Amino acid sequence: MLKRILIITTLFIIVCSSGSIFAYTHVHPVPSIPQTINIYNAADIYTINLIAQVHNTLFVMDNNTPKPQLVKSFSVSQDQKEYRFVLSASFFHNGKPLTNIDVKYSLEQLIVNKAVSYEKLSVVKGYEDFINHKTSSLAGVVLGTPDNEVVLQLVRPTPNLLSYLTDFRFSIIEKGASQNIGLGDYKIVSMKPSEITLELVDKSNNKAPQFVVFEYATTEDALKGFIGHKYNDLFAYSITEDMVGAFAATANMQKVFTPRTYFFAVNSNNIPDKQER
Repeated sequence: MLKRILIITTLFIIVCSSGSIFAYTHVHPVPSIPQTINIYNAADIYTINLIAQVHNTLFVMDNNTPKPQLVKSFSVSQDQKEYRFVLSASFFHNGKPLTNIDVKYSLEQLIVNKAVSYEKLSVVKGYEDFINHKTSSLAGVVLGTPDNEVVLQLVRPTPNLLSYLTDFRFSIIEKGASQNIGLGDYKIVSMKPSEITLELVDKSNNKAPQFVVFEYATTEDALKGFIGHKYNDLFAYSITEDMVGAFAATANMQKVFTPRTYFFAVNSNNIPDKQER
C-alpha cells in the first residue's frame, strides 16, 4: 500500500523529460557536504536526509503510527512504566551484529551530546543522576539476557515514548564506532570534500537506486545540472522564478508549482472520486 506522505517544499518543482525515477544512480546536488556524520547536531535537510539513508531507529513513523524498525517484538507493563524490546537480527555496515549494548550507548550519547529532543529521555529512570554526572550510565536502560533484549524503565507512563524513538536523533549507533557506520538501507562507500556516495545494502531490492550520490553544487550549477539530467532533484535549493525563467529557453520543462507551495502525496485509494484521484 502506498504510504501517505507530506512534503513541504520551498522549491520550484519542475518537470523535465528525465526518465525513470528509480535511476541506477540517484544524484542529489547539495549546497554543502558534511565531512563527517553527526546525528546530534544535524540541522539542514540534506544532512538529515543523508542520516536517514545510513541509520535506522528502533521505530519508524508509518501513517502517523510508530512501527518497529529495529525491534522484533515489544511489550508494555500494566502500569505502562516498563517497555521490553526484543531487537531484530540486524547488522551494522561493518558486519557487527546489533546488540542491546549499542541501544543503551546510543540513548546515553543522545543525552551526553544534549542533542535536540534529548530531554524526552527525562522520563527514563536515572536520567537526573546521569545528566548531572552522578552516575556513569543511564540506570533505566536495562540490558537483558540474551543480548538482543533491552528494557526501558520509566518514572511515569509516557504514551508518546514510541513516537520519540522514531526521531532520527535516536538512531542506533555502534558503540565505539564512527557514526559513518550505520544500520540503514545504504552504506557509505566514499566520502570526499565535494561528494558522498552511498551504496544500497540489499542488492535484491531492484526498486531503489543502487547508488545515491550527494554532490556539491552551487544553486546555478544545480539548476543547470537538473535541466541537463545530471541531477535527479533540487530538494536542497530555493529556486526563484527569475532563475527558472533564465533557463526556460534551454530546456523542455514546465512549472507545475510556485514557491512556498505545499505538495501532498496521499494514498489515492482514500480519494473516492475517480476523476479527482
